[in-house]
Amino acid sequence: MSKSSDALLNVLENWKNLKSARAAERDFNPYGYPLSFDSIDSILDRISSIIQTLDKKGYWATSPEVAIADAPIAASLANINNLILSGHQNGVNWLLSAGFLDLLNSTRHLVTSLGLHQSKLVRELSKTLADKSEADLEAI
Repeated sequence: MSKSSDALLNVLENWKNLKSARAAERDFNPYGYPLSFDSIDSILDRISSIIQTLDKKGYWATSPEVAIADAPIAASLANINNLILSGHQNGVNWLLSAGFLDLLNSTRHLVTSLGLHQSKLVRELSKTLADKSEADLEAI
């Protein structure tokens, strides 16, 4: 398990707690954002899915690009978590004005780019192996 996975678990738990504590603030439209708790849930689900895939495939340990990104992703998730924790007391309007959405978007972009990079490597490896298998068959 990566530092990013641990940090994400904290984010998810505290986000769930914030949603429960601030249920009346679930619609962000009054604060100038056409979003809601569900919108953020969707983004966190995508981030979680990619990080879980990287964990399952062992990329944190086997891919230098992913290993290098673990600390910055974990730090970004820790910052998101700190904002969420402060949002419990200060409210959703404060959370949104404190840069939460910008930080969440930056983290989503970083995690998504890692996932796409790994997918590209897997496709290239699969193509190389298929070409090698085809060449081996032709040799027989």
